[in-house]
Amino acid sequence: PELEGSLSLAVDADGALWVGGRRGLSRWDGQHWWRPPGVPPIPVKDLSVDAAGVLWVATERGLGRWAEGRWREVAEWTRVEAERVQLLTRADGLW
Repeated sequence: PELEGSLSLAVDADGALWVGGRRGLSRWDGQHWWRPPGVPPIPVKDLSVDAAGVLWVATERGLGRWAEGRWREVAEWTRVEAERVQLLTRADGLW
């Protein structure tokens, strides 16, 4: 069920798979599914892991990040803006 309606996948530095979809954000470590605490259960549009190992999450509501075991919302956008979201990481940052 974690993969139902999946929209985006990313692999972190530990080799764990992050799945973003209609149900929100989940992580698969090879044996168990895990939902990170504090992350709102809203649809995920895109995922990306940057060079520092930060997981960036574009949701229908805005941009957030999961780093050092904590969730932080960074920006908000309208539903129209969320339709066109794609995250691209580069050595010097996030686009």
